[in-house]
Amino acid sequence: MLNVKDACAALGVDRETLFLLRDKNLESGKDYKGLPHAPWFTEEAIEKLKEIQERELTEAPVVELRVIEGAANRRFVWAEDMELHRRVACLIPARFIGKLKGKYIKAERIVSASGTSYRHSWFKEHNIK
Repeated sequence: MLNVKDACAALGVDRETLFLLRDKNLESGKDYKGLPHAPWFTEEAIEKLKEIQERELTEAPVVELRVIEGAANRRFVWAEDMELHRRVACLIPARFIGKLKGKYIKAERIVSASGTSYRHSWFKEHNIK
């Protein structure tokens, strides 16, 4: 049995990501035990989460967006998802505020239990065309 700190180290994730993975993929009592904020994970649960992480890494979450206009919140822009052909809100870094209108950008599509969000992939090179 591994505590939260050891499980985070084994998976290479932070505490919040570990809890999101736990809530989405593991069963209480079978894969982990203890309090909700301080669970103990089984070795099988850690292996299951490693497989899920590898599967998610192989999927390409980076998509191409065309920026339409700025949103009410300056850190977001309205953009068109070129794959789905629909308007979405995308989080951008502060250095790009007011500079992306009409440009194509690469963004990460993040799918979670609460919905789909988009974040400019500023860690990648050559984001702006």
